[in-house]
Amino acid sequence: MATGEPLRDYYAILGVDPAASTEEIKNAYRERAKRFHPDHAGPGTDPARFRLLREAYGVLTDPLERAAYDARLRARVRTGGRRNGSDGRRPRRDHAGGWARWRVWRGLALLGAVAVAGLSLWLWWTQARIAMLEKTLRQAATVGATAISPPGTGGDLTAASTSTGIAGEIRFRPGTTELDRVGAQQLAVLLTRIDRAVRDLPADADWHLVISARARQAISRSGLPIEVWERTLARFARVADRVVAAGLPAERIAFRFVAGPYKAAVPVDENRLDLRLRCCGARPQP
Repeated sequence: MATGEPLRDYYAILGVDPAASTEEIKNAYRERAKRFHPDHAGPGTDPARFRLLREAYGVLTDPLERAAYDARLRARVRTGGRRNGSDGRRPRRDHAGGWARWRVWRGLALLGAVAVAGLSLWLWWTQARIAMLEKTLRQAATVGATAISPPGTGGDLTAASTSTGIAGEIRFRPGTTELDRVGAQQLAVLLTRIDRAVRDLPADADWHLVISARARQAISRSGLPIEVWERTLARFARVADRVVAAGLPAERIAFRFVAGPYKAAVPVDENRLDLRLRCCGARPQP
């Protein structure tokens, strides 16, 4: 058999097992030769088939040629025969395609890691910013109420004739009538100081708590806009409810509303209510 020809299966041509002995191969050849020999089979017999039979017999009955043939046959079995070509060699793997896919996955993994790190940093910065704002709000909630007696009273609140010096301001958000958290804290601190000052007053002291508001626009012929009145009255009611709930008598609460600044250089803040404790002097005896 020529080297360049395809490897034929001689065992299948003779119809024997690859582990058959030489005697079994000879017997198989004799039996098939009777069937396919042109002199015995008659006209119409394929001479090529008989030639293959003789070729297989010649190779498998020669020990050296059979050993070489078996080695080639085992090599073909290991490589899987002819694949994607006529030379019987294995096709080369597409290493370039695998490398490109690995680079794509690596890039996606890196991008995901960067995105997660960026999100974590943004969340940390947001929490730090919120904490800073809360700290600022807590500082802003400190009420600038002071307990300074008027000159000449010697520090005795009961000797003051008009004001005790206990005062503070409550701020609302623009356009709203409800106290927010900061405004509620301001009012709570101020009411605590007012309650302490009232407890130190004599039982017959004549005192009252004045809640004041101001509007920028003075009353004209058309009157003050109704929304200004409504908003101011609603704010008065919110603060008065808190004052009464804190234990101060409702008959001691007075309201003062000024429309327009009484000094041109004084700025007007419509979102602020002022609270001031006024005292003193003995209440007239009946």
